[in-house]
Amino acid sequence: MEENIRTATLGIAEELRGMNPGEIIYFPIPEYNYNSIRVAPKTTLMRERLDGWKFSVKLDIDNRRVAVTRTE
Repeated sequence: MEENIRTATLGIAEELRGMNPGEIIYFPIPEYNYNSIRVAPKTTLMRERLDGWKFSVKLDIDNRRVAVTRTE
């Protein structure tokens, strides 16, 4: 599986819905709210979760960003 890494430019849900398995998106902290990013895969994307999508959300304080990986 090839990793695709990029920085978010659209809305949170739009970015997450456009992800493929193995893809990583960085959300810069100054432009995006951490709590909104953290809960979006569990709330906003419920339909996708029911279809088997899985996400990993990690805070990268040193680089002031949140990394979201679609694992499946």
